[in-house]
Amino acid sequence: MTIMRHIMTNLLSNHD
Repeated sequence: MTIMRHIMTNLLSNHD
């Protein structure tokens, strides 16, 4: 998993 992907997923997960 790339850094960018991790950030994107983190933001989405955090938003949930």
